[in-house]
This record gives sequence, structure tokens and C-alpha cells, in this order.
Amino acid sequence: MISLRSNQIEDMETETLGPRVINPQAERILDAPEIKDDYYLNLLDWGCRGELAIGLGERVYLYSTKQIT
Repeated sequence: MISLRSNQIEDMETETLGPRVINPQAERILDAPEIKDDYYLNLLDWGCRGELAIGLGERVYLYSTKQIT
């Protein structure tokens, strides 16, 4: 069994991934006219499988970033 300390794992992750590059241009723009401006509400959520969920009014809308083939 191999035992690694947390700092060794962090070093391994940074070596393999490299610096993160974020595109300054928007790929898509979300038009959400009914979104509530409330600090305590979490109306937007991003899933680990690439889904975006947003609550507008009394509905929840889902958007998937994966293309259907």
C-alpha cells in the first residue's frame, strides 16, 4: 500500500495539469430575466457531469454542455 501526504498529492496535481487558462470571451450568454437578486438564494448550480440548473420564477431549467451524438 502506498501512502502519500496531502502536500505530495497537491504537488502531483499541479505538475500534471499545469496552469489554468480561462478564455476572456464568453462562449454562451445566459439570458435570465426572472432571476431573483438575493444573496441568500442559490438559483444557479453546475453539476459534475456538465449540467447547469437555474431557477427562474417557479421553474427549474436544465442545460447540458454535452453534445448528443
